This record gives sequence, structure tokens and C-alpha cells, in this order.
Amino acid sequence: MLSKQIAINCDEFGNLPWPERAPFLKRFGFRSVEVNPEPASSAEDFATIRRCLAEHSLTAVACCDWYHFFSPNDQAGIKTVAARFIKNIERAREMGADRLIWYSGENDQYYGESAVAALLSRLEPVLKRAEALNVTLLLETEFSKRGLDLSSSTALLKKLMTTANTPWLRINFDAANVYVAGEEPFPFAYNQLKPWIGHVHLKDVRLMDPVADTQPDLRPQRGNNRIGLCCPMGVGAVNFIGLLNTLTTDHYAGYLSLELHMRRFEQEDCLTRGLQFLKDYYPTTIT
Repeated sequence: MLSKQIAINCDEFGNLPWPERAPFLKRFGFRSVEVNPEPASSAEDFATIRRCLAEHSLTAVACCDWYHFFSPNDQAGIKTVAARFIKNIERAREMGADRLIWYSGENDQYYGESAVAALLSRLEPVLKRAEALNVTLLLETEFSKRGLDLSSSTALLKKLMTTANTPWLRINFDAANVYVAGEEPFPFAYNQLKPWIGHVHLKDVRLMDPVADTQPDLRPQRGNNRIGLCCPMGVGAVNFIGLLNTLTTDHYAGYLSLELHMRRFEQEDCLTRGLQFLKDYYPTTIT
């Protein structure tokens, strides 16, 4: 059985309907999961997710939704994403989760410290709702094709967190994304952002080979100056042994969530290898 500290992003096996997905994840020993009950989900779908989790003793520890909050600049777009963000906070609370993973996205009008100020201004009503419902907002470290997403910059993320100065805004540290963004995930980015890391995504990545990696079903991670491909933990560019050892010595108490981003026929093998890697280098997660 896995420790409750280890979770998995349920979208990784989105090809399975929930009545099949929940027992599948339980078979691997999971007790904690990330789910994506976006506002567009019907009440029936939402109820199905909750029922399947309950039937298989799975706990939703975090929710997420794949959209970019900071990208629109027209008033209608800003209003729409703010409403969606708040609805996601409410959905997370209904699901029983006290964490919501979100993404800032690129913005053509702002970068640097001006982006930090503008983003915090837009976040004010969202943070108020998060505090009222006791939900922590986890901004994921990301990459972007043009390098204009402030979450792809360790320096700007640090500036955002220090300026916000609120316990309701934290970082979902995705080391693979930091690498694709062109920075060193560990030890540099980790040490810079450590005070605000409230959640950790586990996926490894390697540079894409433009000659060998030509299969049409690959899922490239496109940063500003490099393209990566996800791979099993321990065989890519991220120093996960160092990161996991340091999380242990730093007494990290949050969740580590597996996010494979592999082709479907590779997913189960990648998951098995990832869990073995954790057993070897983060043994407190196996009970």
C-alpha cells in the first residue's frame, strides 16, 4: 500500500471511464488522487467521480483544470476566467480537496515585475474565495513556447510569492517543467522556491531528438529554447535522486503526485517503474 502522501493525476488514465479507472488506481495501491472536475462537467459526471472515489476509498487531495488564467486581456475574457477559477475552488471543496492546481499562461502585455503586479491584482477576488473555503491555490511551475509565462521563471515566481505574502498561494513544483523552461530544476529552482512549495509533481523528461523522435503520437513539451519528451522517472534529465533525498532531509510533508504524460501503451509500465523508483529512493512512501 502506498502512503497517503503519494497521489496520481487521474487524467493520466482518462481513456478509462471512472468505474474502471478508480479500481485500476486502487490496484496499484493509491489512496490519494488529483481530479479534474472542471466547471463544464455535468452534475451527473461530478457525482459519478465522487461515487467511484468513495467506493474504492480514494481521496481527492487536489483538483486541477487545464486553462490559463492570466492570458486574456479583454474585460469579458478576464471576467470569464475569474468566474471559472472561483467555480473550480468551489468544486475542489465539494470534492473534499483543499488544494487547487492552476496555470497562469502567457500574456502579451505583461512580463517581469509588471506581470507580477497585474496577476496579483486579478487574483484578489479569487484569493478571497480560496481563503473563505480553506483551499490553497497551487501555481504550477511551467514552460511556454515564447518564454512569456511568469511561472516559467524561477525569479518571477519567487517575486510573486514574496509580494503576495499569503498562505493561500503556493507552488506546485514540477521539476520536469522547470527543465523544459530552460532552468536547472534541482538544486537551483528547488532551493529558490522551497519556502512556497506546497505540492510536487513527479514526471521525468529528456531532450527530444529531432532525428529519432518522429513518431506521430509523441507528446512534446515545447519550451522557449528546448523541446522535451516525458520518460520514466530516473532515466531523464531531472536529478530526482537528489530532489527526493532533499525532500526527506527538509521534512517535506506535502503530496508527491505522479504525472506521467506518456503514450497510452507506455503508461502502465511507466507507472510501475515510477513506483519502484520511489520505493528505492523515497521509501517512506511505501507502507
